[in-house]
Amino acid sequence: MQAVLEKTDFREKIAKLRLFDQNSMQEMPVEGTIDLVPSTVTLVAEISLFNVKPDKDYLVFVKVKTETSEADVLVHATKVNLPKGNFFSIDNDGFGNATGNFSFNFTITKDKNYQISFQLLDASQDKIYDEHKQYFRFVMR
Repeated sequence: MQAVLEKTDFREKIAKLRLFDQNSMQEMPVEGTIDLVPSTVTLVAEISLFNVKPDKDYLVFVKVKTETSEADVLVHATKVNLPKGNFFSIDNDGFGNATGNFSFNFTITKDKNYQISFQLLDASQDKIYDEHKQYFRFVMR
């Protein structure tokens, strides 16, 4: 028996996410090298949101987890409210697609494997609409 997809399965999602090193504006590789730990880098997140409402308050949480940590650590939170003019198009139900960016600091410690997760939430933090995870490894030169 095939599950029927609800309309909400396609609402308020993170469609695409890319991370860049702010200094070089090079996209973050899956595996990178570092000279010293701890090291802090500023990352720029380019986030494409799918079927979100214009002029609605959302939150994006950025959390980091390592292979030795027991839980995710919140490293950044940002409020997102996209005006109608920033959307590629808006459908009859008032949902549309838009892309934006923000920067945050990321500290590399002695751990080498990292999971960075991005959560799209409603402004009251009652509901997580979507989560996107990326994985990275950092090794000493």
